Amino acid sequence: MRRILLTSAVLLAGASPAMAIPFTISTGVTDTTNKPVTGTDTGTVASGGTLSTSGTAITWSGPSNAPGVTIDNSGTISSSAAGSRAIDTAGANAVRNLTLNNNAGAVLSGVDDAFRINVNATSGTIAVNNSGTIVSTATGQALDFNAIAAGTATVSITNNASGLLRSTGQDAIRPGQGATVTNFGNICVGTFSGGVCSGGPINQNFDGADWQDKSGTLINESGGVISGKRHGTTSDVNVNVTNDTGALIVGRNGSGIGSDGNGTVVNRGTIRGAYDGLSTNGDGDGVDIDFIANITNFGVIEGTGAAGVDSGGQPNGAEGIAVGGGSVNNKAGARISGAAHGMLVDNGSAGPATAAIFVTNAGRIEGFDGFGIRLVGDFADTIDNSGIVAGTQGAIEMGGGDDLLKVGTGSVIDGLSDGGNGFDTIDVLNDVTLGDVVNFEKLILEAGAVLDLASDFAIDQLLGADISGDEVVNILGHGFNIVYDDRDAANAYLGGRSFALAGGGGALIAASSLPEPMAMALLAPSFLVLAAIRRRKNAAGCQAPA
Repeated sequence: MRRILLTSAVLLAGASPAMAIPFTISTGVTDTTNKPVTGTDTGTVASGGTLSTSGTAITWSGPSNAPGVTIDNSGTISSSAAGSRAIDTAGANAVRNLTLNNNAGAVLSGVDDAFRINVNATSGTIAVNNSGTIVSTATGQALDFNAIAAGTATVSITNNASGLLRSTGQDAIRPGQGATVTNFGNICVGTFSGGVCSGGPINQNFDGADWQDKSGTLINESGGVISGKRHGTTSDVNVNVTNDTGALIVGRNGSGIGSDGNGTVVNRGTIRGAYDGLSTNGDGDGVDIDFIANITNFGVIEGTGAAGVDSGGQPNGAEGIAVGGGSVNNKAGARISGAAHGMLVDNGSAGPATAAIFVTNAGRIEGFDGFGIRLVGDFADTIDNSGIVAGTQGAIEMGGGDDLLKVGTGSVIDGLSDGGNGFDTIDVLNDVTLGDVVNFEKLILEAGAVLDLASDFAIDQLLGADISGDEVVNILGHGFNIVYDDRDAANAYLGGRSFALAGGGGALIAASSLPEPMAMALLAPSFLVLAAIRRRKNAAGCQAPA
C-alpha cells in the first residue's frame, strides 16, 4: 500500500502543467519559451541574451514568500503578440515578493503592458529597479500595477538616470496604491529621441504617471523628466509629489500635476502644463488640484497654453496653479505664472472655492492674460505678499468673504487689488508702496511701518496712523489722498480731523468734511465704493454681508 501511494504522488506531481524553475539565458542565446516563476525562483538574462516569445515571456504566480522571485535582465525580454506582456501575473495569491533589475542597456517590452501585476497584493515587497528601457509598444503601460489596491504591500519603482519607462499609446506607468516612484531618468508617453519625449496620439488622455483611483508618492529627482501626452502625473484621489532642482514634470496637453482630490507638492525644479496646438481641448495648468492643496514652490510652476472647453463646458484657461483651497507658499526667487491667471482658486468650474486659501508670496506670481491671483467664493482668505504679484486684468481679486491682504518689505503689486465683498483688511507690516486698491474696508499700519502711497483710496477703518501735530508721519502721500470714515468708532483716535501726509503732499481726509461732489471728483471711483459700502451697512444695521 505504501508503494502504491508513493507512485500516485509521483504521478500527480508529474501532472503539473508548468514547472516553475530558475532559468538563465546566456550571451548569444535566444530562447522562445515561456518562463514560469514562483516562490524564490530567479531568472537571469545576460547581456546579449534574448527571451523572445509571441505570448507572455515570464509568468509569475504565487505565493512568493520573502525574498521572493528575482528577475535580473541585462539583455532583452520581449513578447510580440497582440495583448501580450513581457512579465505577467497568474493566480490569486496575495503574498507577493519580487525584485526586477532591468540593467543599463537592457530592454523589457510588451505589445500590451511590459510588466503587469494583475493581483491585489496585500503583503510583500515589489521592487522595480530600472536602468534600461521598459516599454509598451502599442496598447498598454510600461508598468501596470493598478490592481494593487490594498496599500499594505510595499511597492517601490526606481527609474535610474539611464532608465526609460515609456508607452507609445497609453499611460506610461500606473503604480498602484501606496507605491513610491523615484525617477532620475525619463518617464515618457510617445516617442523618445535625442533625450526628448514627444508625439503620441492626439485627443487622448495618456499620462506620464497615472495613479487612477489610487495614491502614492512621486519623487522626481534632479535630471528626471516626466512627460505625459496629457498630464505629467495625475490621480483621481490625492497626489504627493516632490520635484527636485533640475527636474521637469510636463503635461504636453494638460497639467504638469493634476488631482481630482487633494494634493501636496514641493517643487524646486520646473512643473509645466501646456497645450499641444493639435487637440480639440487642452487645459495646460502647471498644477491643478481640485480640492485642498499644500504647495511649496522654490522653482517654476507655469501654465503655458489652453484651448477648447472642460468636461463641464467651461472655456479652458492656463493657470500656473488652479486649486480649490489650502495653502501656497511661493519662495523668494520662485515663479508661478499662467497664460491666463497666475493663480486661480475656485471649484474647477468657475464656481466658489471648496476651502479658504492662504497664499505666502516672496517670489513672483503673474497672469499674462488675467489676474495674478484670483479667488472665487466667500471664504476668509489670506494673501501675505513680500514679492511681486502682477496681472493684465488686475493683480489681485479676493472675491467674497472677510479677506486679509498682508504687505511687507519687497511687496510689489502691479495692478489693481480688489478686496471684493465682505469686510476686507490691508495689513501693512513694513515699509511698502501701495498702488490701486478698491473694496478694502480696513487699513492697519503696524508699529514702525511706513506706507508709501501710489494712488488715492477710501477706507472705513484706519488703525495705526502715527500723528504728529497736523501730519501723519507714517504715510507718505506724494500728492495722493486717503479718505476715512470718521463716523466709524475704530477711528475715534483721529478725532474726526483731516491731516497732511508726509512725503510731498496729499492728505488723510475725514469723509464728513467733504461735500459729496468734491469727494466724488477727488476720489472716484474709490469714494463711490466707500459710499456704497456705507449704504449697505446702514440698510443692514451691521457690516456688509460677504
